[in-house]
Amino acid sequence: MIPYTEHVTYNPKTDLSFISIFGEGPFVLGVTGDTPAKTLAEFIAFAKMKKPGELVYASGGIGSISHLVAALYFQRAGVKLTHVPYRGGAPAVADLLGAHVNAYFGNASELVPFAADPRVKLIGVSSRERLSKLPSVPTVNETMPGLVMTSWNGLVGPAKLPADIIARLAAASGETARDPAIITTLTNLGITPVGGTSKEFEERIVGETALLTEAIKAAELPAP
Repeated sequence: MIPYTEHVTYNPKTDLSFISIFGEGPFVLGVTGDTPAKTLAEFIAFAKMKKPGELVYASGGIGSISHLVAALYFQRAGVKLTHVPYRGGAPAVADLLGAHVNAYFGNASELVPFAADPRVKLIGVSSRERLSKLPSVPTVNETMPGLVMTSWNGLVGPAKLPADIIARLAAASGETARDPAIITTLTNLGITPVGGTSKEFEERIVGETALLTEAIKAAELPAP
């Protein structure tokens, strides 16, 4: 997923060649261990009992994907939490574990390692399917159909990259993503290996536009 960024000097849709998505990972909603909620529905009910803005959620920065996915989720759920941006995911996770914030919708790779830590509860994932590393944690889509947002790591090149080069690089990406050792490493981090084609990558970019536009509006950010 291309993050929200202001004042860039290029248009990612026209100035880049999309080669292959190597892997993708969902966002995981973590709440503090002392939160009186064990499910998404219970957390939203708990948030609705509080005054608007009384609960606090962290993000990896203003306009980061962790900001956008949380803002969109809470808006659709009809609750108002106060946003506290951090300079990256690591300090956001640290303050979640320290109970300085109430929630963080972070990358799976950031929160899956704390699945058994009593200081945090992992209550939802933003992928279409449940994570194999978190089989008991439901997807947001199960209770809020249509909200599926995942981040991706992909290979891109300059605009008008020759088709044969794109095809060769995409094939190499696919071969690497099918390597058993790579699959094990990524899966343990909550990342799903993909190794897709250039066409699939381009379709992904187009398909995300409407959801990202809604998320930017939910985060009360100016349109890019």
